[in-house]
Amino acid sequence: MTALTEGMRAGEARLPEETEGTDPTGVARVQVGAQGMHVGISFNEGWQGALAEGTLGSAVVAAAQAASLARADAFRAAIETQCPSQDAFPPAPSWSPDPDASPTTDLGDLVERALTAATAIQSGAATVDVSAAIGTSRCGEVTVALTGDQLVDVTVDAQSARSLSTYGLTMVAQEALGRARAEAAARQRPARDPELDTLFGEAMAHPNQMIRQSEVHGGTGV
Repeated sequence: MTALTEGMRAGEARLPEETEGTDPTGVARVQVGAQGMHVGISFNEGWQGALAEGTLGSAVVAAAQAASLARADAFRAAIETQCPSQDAFPPAPSWSPDPDASPTTDLGDLVERALTAATAIQSGAATVDVSAAIGTSRCGEVTVALTGDQLVDVTVDAQSARSLSTYGLTMVAQEALGRARAEAAARQRPARDPELDTLFGEAMAHPNQMIRQSEVHGGTGV
């Protein structure tokens, strides 16, 4: 593990479990977890005025942005205290293929399989739903939209939310956020394709074999 990686992990370990942000008017608060995900919404007294003005939803979004910025600042500060200077980092190790590795698959077959896998990925990517994940409280008071882990939009229904207490509004906002997070999690796709990983490993055996054959015959080329 490099010094930079160690410093980053140590910095992450020093982050608080939650970082909070508040909108400029002070009526909405949003909490961000240590992994950067928006995990909580709460309200302060005086939110009724923002509700009447139709600005309560945008206040929540502003609080979410403030929370994300606060977490980024905390992480940056943690990294600066944990990481050594750039001069202390060792040079990146060079990589060279293993000349003893032998190809186990015909190169033509690898090309055909790689094209098939790439076509499948492109076809799947065309059908991925990139719209925001939506969560709405049971009685429709609050609707939350997430793009990835980030809260991007909040709608508060004035008529149904007007009768709620501050605690009650916080609870229904939390419910909507939880449902949006569940929807976002259900949409997640694997970050890597195992078929392409296998193909890459097999393909690398071919240049390795060429290098070995070149060395056997006393040449530098193939």
